[in-house]
Amino acid sequence: MIIVTGGAGFIGSNLIKELNRRSITNILVVDNVTADNQHNLTDLKFTELVPTNKFYGSFDSWHKIDVVFHEGAISSTTETNQNLIDQYNLQPSYWLIDKADQYRFKLSYASSASVYGDAMTFKETQPLNPMSLY
Repeated sequence: MIIVTGGAGFIGSNLIKELNRRSITNILVVDNVTADNQHNLTDLKFTELVPTNKFYGSFDSWHKIDVVFHEGAISSTTETNQNLIDQYNLQPSYWLIDKADQYRFKLSYASSASVYGDAMTFKETQPLNPMSLY
């Protein structure tokens, strides 16, 4: 089984679309579906949709997991609440890293482009100028 966190978001839903194109449908989607993002899941095939608060800390079928694509987080550059960033970005990532190490499944993590700042060009050696707490 594959898990896609943030599956109702732009990147997550397009990842699921590509997995479906490859005939992969045994996918657990983790996200909080809203009126703004529910259209991203239209016509996608997956086995289950689990709200974020029902997944983190309570999922216990790790032995069935092949890979987790971790796309879920608050990516807004205007979010200033450090507690929300910790709750939705840091703690879930720590938990998934721990589970991947413990159960030996692959974990693919995607960060936000906002960590690189608002520079017109980017070089690996230049200092980062993040646009958000994330």
